[in-house]
Amino acid sequence: MNKVKVYFRADGSSKIGLGHVIRSLALAEMLKDKFDCYFIIRNPLPTLRQQILEVCKSIIELEQPEDDIQEAKSLCNKYFQGNEIVVLDGYHFVTDYQAEIKKKENRVVCIDDIHAFHFLADAVINHGGAIKKEDYSTAANTKLFLGFSYALLRKPFRDAAKNKTTNLNKENNGKVFICLGGSDPDNTTQKVILNCLDKNPRKEYFVVVGGGYTYLDELNAALKNSSVKILHNISAEEMFQYMNMCDEAITSPSTISYEYLSIGGTLYLFQIADNQKDIINNFINEGLAYPLSDFGNQDKQKLDAGIFDGKQGKRFVRLFLSLALRLKPIDFNNHVNIIHGWINDKETRVNSYSSEPIPFENHSNWLKRKTEDPNCLYFIFELEKSPCGQLRFDIENEIATISYLVAPEFRGMGLGYCILEKAIESLSNRKDIKTVVGFVKEENIASSKFFKTLGFSESKVDSSFKYSLEI
Repeated sequence: MNKVKVYFRADGSSKIGLGHVIRSLALAEMLKDKFDCYFIIRNPLPTLRQQILEVCKSIIELEQPEDDIQEAKSLCNKYFQGNEIVVLDGYHFVTDYQAEIKKKENRVVCIDDIHAFHFLADAVINHGGAIKKEDYSTAANTKLFLGFSYALLRKPFRDAAKNKTTNLNKENNGKVFICLGGSDPDNTTQKVILNCLDKNPRKEYFVVVGGGYTYLDELNAALKNSSVKILHNISAEEMFQYMNMCDEAITSPSTISYEYLSIGGTLYLFQIADNQKDIINNFINEGLAYPLSDFGNQDKQKLDAGIFDGKQGKRFVRLFLSLALRLKPIDFNNHVNIIHGWINDKETRVNSYSSEPIPFENHSNWLKRKTEDPNCLYFIFELEKSPCGQLRFDIENEIATISYLVAPEFRGMGLGYCILEKAIESLSNRKDIKTVVGFVKEENIASSKFFKTLGFSESKVDSSFKYSLEI
């Protein structure tokens, strides 16, 4: 079974910072078990190259500067076959760039935090807490995935949020974590730590700088007579360990602040880039953080943000599976044998209301009738051009009753949810359907969970659950 290919396009340097690359890699790490992930980057720093190869299958390095639109055309000609998902994280991947990528019949996902132009992407991810759909201009089919549920956290911090690993129960220990990004092009780090030492010399400071930071010698010289511990280009696991040691943190209002909040503590923010305005305003207004000017105020309380649940990975896998799925009408000649094998699979028969095997002739006659029935909508689903499931709507009296299954070799991926979601979306222009209904046997816990997650109401009918959704 071939995996769907996902290409990530982002840049990072000592001038523009590393945030786009780091959060794209956080997403790639969530997807890599079920997708083949590749990274496209211009002139990567050696440290970034190493981090990328720890997550992605390979790197495509763009060495020569190109016009942005020409770059998009070149990528389509050289690398994209037309059935991939392309993730764009950067402020120069504007409307026309997205349009070029979509001409190849690729799915496009944009990671964004400034909502500064019109989006043609199939999906836009913005994990800012105060962002609203009304802030965006999008194509009609663009879906927005907004807020903390889609926080681009690296694995140690997702695990901390999920397992409620927190330092909130520790006494004030006087340890302070400081990180103002992976590059900090204006060397704000040095100004901040010197100011902190002047205000609170007795605290113990841990200062983190990344692979794009070019002032390391200068920082070491400025702090040579202090007890400040400087940590250079450390891993996500090491970052977590140091954050968890410290009951206070000073960070930029970027993904690094999300990571600290996943653990918990007293957070102070200092804005170093224009695109961080939304986050700092939201965090301070919601009481999740304080401005750096408040640092040293002993009355400040530790904050149990409780805003992350650690389930971002599952949500993103569903999102990308849904984007990768292709929905097509059943073709009797091409699909009769495939579906016959699926419906006679042992697990399928167990979850069906009739457990007896179905002879091919009976199945063939039945499928022929269904494909010719105007009151039946019957779809096949494909991943990477491989059939992976089916779904049928039988329509009567404005009610569409669902029957679906996932191919045996594709089970365990969460495809059932995506198949249901995509099929229900296909009904949006049907005026003859008001309600969608599904029946699930009590023991089929996975299907029940899918229906409930999609907003269906549940009722009991004999030994089954009935799920209903008004559309």
